[in-house]
Amino acid sequence: MFDIIKQNYFKGRLKNNFNNNMNINNKKGFTLIELMVVIAIIGILVGIIIVSLNKSTDQAKDAKVRSAMGQLRSVAQIYYNNHEYKFSGLASDSEALAIKSEIEKNGGTGYELKDTTNAWCAVVDTPTGRCLCVDSTGAVEDGANKGTYECDGDFKCAPK
Repeated sequence: MFDIIKQNYFKGRLKNNFNNNMNINNKKGFTLIELMVVIAIIGILVGIIIVSLNKSTDQAKDAKVRSAMGQLRSVAQIYYNNHEYKFSGLASDSEALAIKSEIEKNGGTGYELKDTTNAWCAVVDTPTGRCLCVDSTGAVEDGANKGTYECDGDFKCAPK
């Protein structure tokens, strides 16, 4: 009797083990469509990140250009104090030329610095497409579009 029970028991165990092994071997991995969907989603996310990174880079360069224009105001005042209270020659001063180089290195375009004995004016288009103008009166004009401002005949910032 025990032999019959043993035989039936082991037959059932072997049969169950065989079926379990078959189920494990029959499991499938990801389908091609599932993999393609995941790759497409990752591609979209990477594209979004790259676009936002480019915007951040331009905004950082824009901030550097703005900072350089602020430094130009300080350089102009120091130049004025050291050159018998005159601005003439400021545009060819080594400090002003270094600032021009910094502005151009950071993507500023259309940089123009004009000076006369009693006044000066500088204008530049920023990397984000804005126009920034500073002058000897202390005015800082920020235009929404490139070329919005210019240095007028009195060496002051004026709308075009």
